Amino acid sequence: MAGNKDLKMKGQLIEEKEETVKEAYQRAVVAKYNAEVEVYCIAGKLKLFEELFNDGVMNHVKDKLEKELALAHARLSDVKVPNLDWEKLGEPQMWR
Repeated sequence: MAGNKDLKMKGQLIEEKEETVKEAYQRAVVAKYNAEVEVYCIAGKLKLFEELFNDGVMNHVKDKLEKELALAHARLSDVKVPNLDWEKLGEPQMWR
């Protein structure tokens, strides 16, 4: 039979878990945003580089930027933002 202390502890764990879900979702959104910013920044650098330097003198810089862009795209694809049903979690105001 569960004592009074066990029941109180279980309630605290549930509240902490709900807080963790919200925080994890917010962290995932921020991580995806940061990865997207990195991709757009490197893509912008590459586009500017191509507009300014059409000759083959600076090919090593262009290659480096293309590699960075590929890595940034890989990092962006690794970031997953869960699609949460806030209604089921009892937080309908979160998605508004």
